[in-house]
Amino acid sequence: MALSRRIAGIAVLVALVFFCVPPEVLAAAVAERAARLGLRLTADQVRVYRSDAGAYIEGRYAVRVDLFVYTVDLHFRPAAGAR
Repeated sequence: MALSRRIAGIAVLVALVFFCVPPEVLAAAVAERAARLGLRLTADQVRVYRSDAGAYIEGRYAVRVDLFVYTVDLHFRPAAGAR
């Protein structure tokens, strides 16, 4: 019983923090975490969508790969959440 109350309390806190924080702040936090992981992702490249079903976070970035005779930009679009 005590464990389920704690889990419910944590879920409420997470929901309050997530839905009370402006999307720009979340985008900046995602970009900061990406930088710590070595990804070149700015807050402008992060989109945060909210709906009744939940939230959706998407990032778009490109990585240039230089091969011996050819250079190509690989485009990535990682995303997570509910739409």
